[in-house]
Amino acid sequence: MTQLLSIFNKLGYAYRLLKTRMRWGWRLAALGRRALLGRCRLAVNPGTIFLGDHCFLSDDWALVDLAPGHGDPVKIRIGHWCRIQHDFQCNAAVGVEIGDHTLIAPRVFITDSDHVVDPAGEPTSLNQNLVSSAVVIEHDCWIGVNAVILKGVRIGHHSIVAANAVVTSDVEPFSIVGGVPAKVIGKVKNGTPQK
Repeated sequence: MTQLLSIFNKLGYAYRLLKTRMRWGWRLAALGRRALLGRCRLAVNPGTIFLGDHCFLSDDWALVDLAPGHGDPVKIRIGHWCRIQHDFQCNAAVGVEIGDHTLIAPRVFITDSDHVVDPAGEPTSLNQNLVSSAVVIEHDCWIGVNAVILKGVRIGHHSIVAANAVVTSDVEPFSIVGGVPAKVIGKVKNGTPQK
């Protein structure tokens, strides 16, 4: 019975890989080996998205090119062996890069742009102007549930962003940040969080 379940699990995994390849392989800028995508909520201009080998995005992801036709041909780059849980959203006008082996919890939002609020100009809901600056999340980071990462931020390698944090400025490597706006609340030493 155990062998039969193992065979069914392997067949199910192979089917999901094939389904991902058939549905997204020709649409994305790159789809790495054994990358697996769950159900898509929104994909705007998927030709600007790069997914690395063994990357996994769970259901209800949204990857959005905010400025189609402008900037680099790849705007959202997700590295190898990344694990991204459900309800993830990433918006990019100039670029968002997520390093290898990064773990992202449910309902995380990353954006490289802010809308312009100009009292003397167009109403905010009609204003198409954006203020943008690239976001980089280096390798081996852990981003907690409901975290928000805003434009111009670089999160150093081996860092942890706590649940519900709003990251508005750079994070040094091996740091633990939390709060609104996020501040350093600890360090990662010898592979374990320290306060």
